Amino acid sequence: MNGRPMIVACSGKQMIAEAPEIREALRNAFRQSLDIVIDCSLATEVDLTFIQLLIASRRTAHAIGAALQIVAQPDSTIAEALRRAGFVPADVLADSASSPF
Repeated sequence: MNGRPMIVACSGKQMIAEAPEIREALRNAFRQSLDIVIDCSLATEVDLTFIQLLIASRRTAHAIGAALQIVAQPDSTIAEALRRAGFVPADVLADSASSPF
């Protein structure tokens, strides 16, 4: 494993059809580094499948002692999906341009 952060860029649609590709990218990232950044700043559409992948990634990171940061703009599609699903209170993301969830 290298010591550099591994960035997984999630842009465009992040829906159930893209889940296998996203899951594999996340698995590869965890194999290569203990410092993972999931960049959702260019995601245009997400569903609960993608949210579940983020939650699973957070659990994996915790279990193996890895650092995980999920980056998104406060007014982004992903932030809104997290709020609607009840994972993040509405006021939590309002204060930061890039928020680790």
